[in-house]
This record gives sequence, C-alpha cells and structure tokens, in this order.
Amino acid sequence: MAELENENDDIDARGLLELAKLFVAFDRISVRCKSHVGITAAADLTDTEARLSSLCFSMGDHVSARTADYHITREWMRTILWQEALSMGLLSSSAYTSVTTFGFPAQVGRDLLQELRRFCETDLLPLGRDQVSGPPMQKFMR
Repeated sequence: MAELENENDDIDARGLLELAKLFVAFDRISVRCKSHVGITAAADLTDTEARLSSLCFSMGDHVSARTADYHITREWMRTILWQEALSMGLLSSSAYTSVTTFGFPAQVGRDLLQELRRFCETDLLPLGRDQVSGPPMQKFMR
C-alpha cells in the first residue's frame, strides 16, 4: 500500500515539474517588463511560442487531470502570446511566424482539442465542472 502511495506522489510531483517547465519558458518573455518594440518584441514572442510548442509532456503515457491541465495551460500561454502580439500591433496576414497571424487562435484551439480527445470526462472534471458537462463537450470527446 505504501508503494502505491509513493508512486502516486511521484506521478504528482513529476506532473508539477512538467507544469513548472511551461512557466519557466513563459516567464522568459516578460513582455510587460521589456521596453523593446518592433522586431525585437516579435522575435521574443516567436521564440517563446516556439519554446512552449516544443515542450512535450514527458509523462505522455499517463492520462489524467494533471496531463490535461498541462495541455490546457500550454495553449492558454500561447494564446496570451498572441494577445501580446495583437496589442503591440504585430499581427499581419502575411506574417512569417504563426504567432503573429490572425489565424493563430484557431490553430491553438485545434491543437488543444487534438490533445483533449484522449481524455474522458472524468479526467477533465476536476479542471472545471462547468466546462466539461453537457452535450456540446461530449461531441468533442469521441
């Protein structure tokens, strides 16, 4: 019994470390603290988005609320980066990087739905009862 508890504690600790990696990557941008404008700001946003996108959950075989939380948090951070690009006036229909395009939020939404397809309602329930109940969410979970 004690081994099972230690294994669950270990899984939770590893899950928290994975989330911490996201926040470390996201914290490097510190957009609001920098006085950079133009190319440097766009490069910082692009670099941070690439870091976030390249991180993968090393516990990929472990499907749980922690895993779902990781994916939701990563896509939330990517959306914040796009909002920063929007507020800085960096969006363009001919942008060379996806985070500065108008279609980026749709890409983030597709990425999130693709990841969440693996989860059942009970995995997502701890993350927000109102967000996962009812027929609209059930059609995405199949």
